[in-house]
Amino acid sequence: MIYLDYCATGAPFESVLSLFKEISKNNFGNPSSLHFYGYESKKILEEARNSILSILKVDKEDNLIFTSGATEANNLALKGLALKYQNRGKKIITSEGEHPSILNPLRQLHDLFGFDIVYLKLNQDGVINLEDLKKAIDKDTILVSIMGVNNETGAISPLQEIAKIVKEYPKCFFHSDLTQAIGKIDLDYSIFDLFSFSAHKIGGLKGSGALIYKKKIQFIPLISGGEQEFSLRSGTSDVASDACLFEAIKVTFNYLKERKSYVESIHSYLIEKLEEIPSIVINSPSNSSPFLTSISLLENKASVVVEGLSNKKICVSSVSACSSKGEPSSYVLLSMGKSERLAHNPIRISISFFTTKEEIDTFIFELKSLLKETKSI
Repeated sequence: MIYLDYCATGAPFESVLSLFKEISKNNFGNPSSLHFYGYESKKILEEARNSILSILKVDKEDNLIFTSGATEANNLALKGLALKYQNRGKKIITSEGEHPSILNPLRQLHDLFGFDIVYLKLNQDGVINLEDLKKAIDKDTILVSIMGVNNETGAISPLQEIAKIVKEYPKCFFHSDLTQAIGKIDLDYSIFDLFSFSAHKIGGLKGSGALIYKKKIQFIPLISGGEQEFSLRSGTSDVASDACLFEAIKVTFNYLKERKSYVESIHSYLIEKLEEIPSIVINSPSNSSPFLTSISLLENKASVVVEGLSNKKICVSSVSACSSKGEPSSYVLLSMGKSERLAHNPIRISISFFTTKEEIDTFIFELKSLLKETKSI
């Protein structure tokens, strides 16, 4: 089996699985309990929280809420912040290329609470134009949410420049979904007012993630109950999963430079081989994240080719959303100015430090075969 869908998920590190088993067996106490097992669990929980903040080198005043993943973290960041600060203004700026866990909460804020949501178009490189942001932001804007790395194309947003623009408006916060960025590109995490990510993209467990934010920020909690996670996410803490998030981040960052260099070499080899195929178009910009590549098929249906590759035990993906006709279609590519034809036939290839050149060779061979065998559009 050749797995080339690491942007969807990946296997947990062995050390993560071992740690989860160890804590679940030996430190199963509720961290809110006032006895030995509770105290020990609380200690593990807070050590994990503080250690993650330390690795990411954020401000000492920043805070972290453990969540079930980036989707929950994004919902709390957007809804919780917007509802808390709506007296300042009801304008939020985002891009047309955001993940559904950003776009759908913002639609809810518009439809149910009357927020003004401004969607900035993407340019041909898959990122927003900074001038568009400068024109859109004003004194009524309370939040700008722009992802770090696009989950379909790998386009890397100009985060430093965006942060500088937002900083000119003291009542506005800058949020970023860093799910495809953390542990994969070099980042200064201190530039964000708040950011979110998932564990399972970086060797952690599914159902685990975090929202990191500056302590000055307040939220309306979306889950009410006890006082866990600073009264912002009630429910018994999953100490084992939270500790495993720290373990995944620790391992990822310990080998970041070495593994990123390796992935860059594999990515360059992949691009070289893809460029030899005349019936495909590479959608990802040249300076995109090396961990994922978007292509579109000119003469074949992407859904048929993806299924054909799967039958040969090669795993790639098309897009996360589907059109009304049931065929994969990319709103990200459409926002970039790509044609309907290209947007309707994308394939995403995402690699990791486990990917080998031999696997790329096999993938390219089988892809070429399927392009010849399957019916043209």
